[in-house]
Amino acid sequence: MVRLGAVALRKDATRALGLAFLLAAGTAGGCTTNHDALARQPKAGSSAGGSAGASGFGSGAFNTGDQSQGGRINPDDEAMGDDVLTIVNAVVDAPSVRLCFARVGEDGQTQDFVGNPGAELAYATSTTLTALNGLSLIDDTIQPWVLSGELSRLDGLDCEAAVALAQSEEAKVTPANAALLGLGGAAGETGAGGSAAGEAATPGSGGAAGESGVPVTGPFEFPTLRARPLAALPPGTVAIGRSILMVLTGCSGGVAYNDTVETSVCGPAYTPTSPTLEPIIVKLSRVVGGGTVGLQAVHASQATRSLAVRASGDKGAVSLLFASSLSFGSIAPRPADTRYSPSELGVENFDYGLQAIDDKGGVSYQEAWSDILTAAGLPAIVAGRGYTAIFIGPDPLLLKEGWWNPSAFTLVDNDPTRK
Repeated sequence: MVRLGAVALRKDATRALGLAFLLAAGTAGGCTTNHDALARQPKAGSSAGGSAGASGFGSGAFNTGDQSQGGRINPDDEAMGDDVLTIVNAVVDAPSVRLCFARVGEDGQTQDFVGNPGAELAYATSTTLTALNGLSLIDDTIQPWVLSGELSRLDGLDCEAAVALAQSEEAKVTPANAALLGLGGAAGETGAGGSAAGEAATPGSGGAAGESGVPVTGPFEFPTLRARPLAALPPGTVAIGRSILMVLTGCSGGVAYNDTVETSVCGPAYTPTSPTLEPIIVKLSRVVGGGTVGLQAVHASQATRSLAVRASGDKGAVSLLFASSLSFGSIAPRPADTRYSPSELGVENFDYGLQAIDDKGGVSYQEAWSDILTAAGLPAIVAGRGYTAIFIGPDPLLLKEGWWNPSAFTLVDNDPTRK
């Protein structure tokens, strides 16, 4: 296992970034981060992974209300444990990603890109971090960056050089009027190459340049690399003695990433020049039963309406509902549902798995346990442990194939550092 990053390098020219503080101020608890712990590599099953949704934080918000004075019970009030951050790649328009991290100064500008790009993280897989070399999880405001494309070209580069290369690569195949919106860097930046022609973009079909008022017409080439910043994590976000989940959702976008069904892929707010890439950040419950499994679910599909999640099988099988009324960005239940054993969930049966249920009670998507576990890199579902099922990808009713990943369930261990 290897840490993500090893050296902090200072940029000569800082890049301004708007800070979207995803968790409440004062989240830093009394526990300290174990900076000597190793950051884990992507789990088996990997091919080598804006601001958070309001409900993403709202459903996992910290509550310190005094019950004696009418405050509500805090559903996340659990015993403290290791500081852990699990990152799931649910980026819809890239088969895999690599992550970089930067330090952000008090002026809201990037001061340092730290170390080298992380290992390749395939769609629906995860990586678990307990430390970031060169960054303090307690004191630093941390900016994640998502890189996609021909990721082998980043080998041997540090994060500063990797982001610069990705921006210059995209600039080579991005019209100057689209670059005004922040795609592909500024016109005239150095870079090389582009590949694979994309579909034509026309005004009104996601190809408009948005606020610039200048139409962006195609066809365009897909860039060999893209780099996108995410909302910054305030100091202490992870250092609260809890297991934190960050799901990378939505689309990185770019002028070539257009289609008549693009909003069913990337979410209703998407256009090629208005990416919907954003993180969902929630706290995971470590509550478990003796012979049972702790279960939670996260809704991480921007293009999908409210849903419920249950374990079930073929027609006539008993269905075990454990999460209902999930809107995008939310996690439920809190604390985890500990009613069911692995055998009751049907994890050993080839015809059992997870189902996403729409608001009319219909099955909009289902996937077998075996496929979910294989993609997530988990060997089994074990009694006495907790797991979170995450629904990701486009609208599951979308049948068309294109530059996007399919709908999927993935699964993470809620307490990955516990043996």
